[in-house]
Amino acid sequence: MPGFDAAHVLALAALASSDGGQDPVDAAIRAAASSKDTADAPKLAKFVPFDPAPKMSEATATDPTGGMRRIVKGAFAAVIGFAQSSPTAANELRGQGFRMLAVAAGPSTG
Repeated sequence: MPGFDAAHVLALAALASSDGGQDPVDAAIRAAASSKDTADAPKLAKFVPFDPAPKMSEATATDPTGGMRRIVKGAFAAVIGFAQSSPTAANELRGQGFRMLAVAAGPSTG
């Protein structure tokens, strides 16, 4: 989406990924994020592990201005509901049968 580069998306995804768990996807996201420099990335305040019912994990983080942000990572179909628009490229990939993870960030709900 406009305004987000790969380093920032990885930083957000890493916040919503389990640290030290056995999930290979979370480990890959955290490893990729650690290789990128994002000085202005939010700082983790709370982590909620992946829940198979809503098909996502969630983090609450403090942004550089002190605001609280909610970050969710999970199945594209579950997370895209948090976005204002659906990226065309993602819809094309989904139409070709690819499975995707999505990351969304916004104001904290509480």
